Formats: sequence, structure tokens, C-alpha cells
Amino acid sequence: MIEVKYLYDGSHHILDVSGHAGAGEKGCDIVCAAASMLAWTICERAENVPEFYAKVEQSEVMCSCTIICSPEEEVRERCREMFDTILTGFQLLEENFGEYVRVRKGGKL
Repeated sequence: MIEVKYLYDGSHHILDVSGHAGAGEKGCDIVCAAASMLAWTICERAENVPEFYAKVEQSEVMCSCTIICSPEEEVRERCREMFDTILTGFQLLEENFGEYVRVRKGGKL
């Protein structure tokens, strides 16, 4: 199962994505492919906006990534919109493939 955990504490956005969907054979798992593209997209975008002060940790071995953004005040809304967009994608995956994807917002990572 792919687990997506998101936390926003008022100044830091934290997104953690880990696991394998297991919805198909290796290389043919469309759920895993979709989740991977969402994770790679936000990692790439966050790292390329210096004002987001992003820290990205990825592990191909563990099939996981963690993104922490601490945006400057003037780009805080832009950063929030980026996370909202990616979270919407993960929530759509969960709605359609709930046996393979779980999304949690809030609480502790």
C-alpha cells in the first residue's frame, strides 16, 4: 500500500509518500506509476523554487520521498496551492484505488 501523509503547521508543509501499491506486476502497476509521478512532480517543483526552502529526501530502495517546505511569506500561497494540487491527485487515487492508496492529512507524521 502507498501511504501519503501531509501536515501543515502554519509555516511548514510536510509531505511523506512511501510504499508500493501492489496493484500489478513490477513495471505494469498503473497505481504506483500515477503515485510516483505525483511525488516526482512535487519534488521537482519544490526544489526549483528557492523561496520554498524545500528539503527533499528520496529513497528508491525504500520507495519513499519526504518533502519539507518552509516558504517565505510572499510565496506561501503559491506553495500551498502546489501542495493542494498534488494532494488532490493523491486523493483521487485513493477514491478510485483505495485498496492500494491511503491519504492522511493532519496529525503527526
